[in-house]
Amino acid sequence: MTIKVLNTYPAMREILRAPHADRTALLKAMVESAAGMYRYFPGDVDLVAMHAMSSGFPLDSDEERCLEALGALREADAWNRIQRAPSPRRRRRLPASRYRISPSSSSWVIPVTSTSWARTWA
Repeated sequence: MTIKVLNTYPAMREILRAPHADRTALLKAMVESAAGMYRYFPGDVDLVAMHAMSSGFPLDSDEERCLEALGALREADAWNRIQRAPSPRRRRRLPASRYRISPSSSSWVIPVTSTSWARTWA
């Protein structure tokens, strides 16, 4: 299994600091690299809509709270910690409570676009 962690920190920070009118285009550019996650969906997937329907950060509000959570993720080294996590084969031998992510397929792309993870990684 391959885990590809996308370093979304710089783009997320730019999006949250940008004027509201520019955020959708910036978000689309950021999530485009994760488009392969949806290769089995029928038709074209609106990645910005998927971000809004899942646990993505809001584009029109809570900028300060999201920037604070984003900073907490960075301070906790979330992106590198996900990358360094043991493979699922090794993970099965370790206590399950140590890991908060469980795979459901043979390949992951983790864009880390949810600032709600900040509570988990702090």
